[in-house]
Amino acid sequence: MSRRKYRFQTALKLEMENAASALRTLWANRMRSVLTTTGIVIGVMTVTGVASLVQGLNRQVTDALGGLGASTVYIQKTPGVMMGGSREYWRRQDFRFEDVEALMQLEGVAAAVPETDFFILLKAPDGMEIAVALTGTTQDYPLVSHKSTVMGRFFTEYEVDSRRDVCVLGADVAERIYGSADPTGSIMDVGGRRMAVLGVMESFGEVMGETRDNVIFIPYTVFGNWADPREHLSLAVEIESGADMDRMLERIEACMRRLRGLSLDEDNDFELVTADQLLETYANISAGIYAAMLAISAIALIVGSIGIANIMLVSVTERTREIGLRKALGAKSTQILVQFLTESVILGLVGGILGIMAGSLLALGVSALTPIPAGLEAWSVVVAVLVSAMVGVGAGVFPAMRAARLEPVRALGYNQ
Repeated sequence: MSRRKYRFQTALKLEMENAASALRTLWANRMRSVLTTTGIVIGVMTVTGVASLVQGLNRQVTDALGGLGASTVYIQKTPGVMMGGSREYWRRQDFRFEDVEALMQLEGVAAAVPETDFFILLKAPDGMEIAVALTGTTQDYPLVSHKSTVMGRFFTEYEVDSRRDVCVLGADVAERIYGSADPTGSIMDVGGRRMAVLGVMESFGEVMGETRDNVIFIPYTVFGNWADPREHLSLAVEIESGADMDRMLERIEACMRRLRGLSLDEDNDFELVTADQLLETYANISAGIYAAMLAISAIALIVGSIGIANIMLVSVTERTREIGLRKALGAKSTQILVQFLTESVILGLVGGILGIMAGSLLALGVSALTPIPAGLEAWSVVVAVLVSAMVGVGAGVFPAMRAARLEPVRALGYNQ
């Protein structure tokens, strides 16, 4: 056997003995050990639980916003994400359907559509009434929304211009009214008006537990049968592939300012919203949540580390004679140091593991009771374990160094 291999095996054996000795010591004082790790458990539980919920929500929101299309620009009265009241935004002048034609003339625009919404009550086969979003738009909506029909077809330009009573159902509406049957070609009552069903749209998914498929699409030219089509009108523009998005945003902004008669010194009374902007805004919000939770968790971890340091100092005092005896029998200061550090690290790791388990259960409970999804990622678990180990090391350094510096003669003569 080579000298290097022998040294490695000897060091490994010593580490295993240290770990076994530390576990025996902690088990002998298990109630004290459990209470000592409480701060670590709370800190790691907070980080793990919040991280699980935020990561699950991140995936859901990213998928939903990604479906909006990176090449789509939404023109609306309100910002994509509002912090506070919206009354001042809704006082802005309404958009016009003629604005769509002007936007279509811009170089680099592939399509432009109006979108106007109104909620109606629809009677399901079981007799219950369900609230459904009625959306008025044009034949180019599938191009702008990046969704197509899974059954039948979307309405045509002719059907829009001739004000035909036709509609396309969202996935949830189709399932609720027709089950698994193909509704194409049927006639259904839509808010007191008989409409021919042309098809069913591909699913848009959901955000925060709210479905985006509870909708019926109709030509905007017949929307006036239910509500003023301009009251909640917004516009959506699809940019041609390869066009520069920043330049197109400038063109669209200039076009809208001209259409709305804004002077050079007047601010925009409309908002241009893209999927990338929404993702960036959401990322900033989630980052703020992370930072707040990390601050709270840091306080709990500091309290936990103080608890570990305190209990390790007590342990050093209680085992002073044991330390002196081990040193008298030839134990080196580094061995004493490693032993107490090992105990401290084990306390931190146990607290971290319990915190991860408690945080995961907390996230699953919140997810089961609310629309917020849970989705803990592997890197979060690794970070939590490493942080727990580091807290254990940091809290145990001073007590371990104090134990290692004890002189054998004084330690053997120590009386509690």
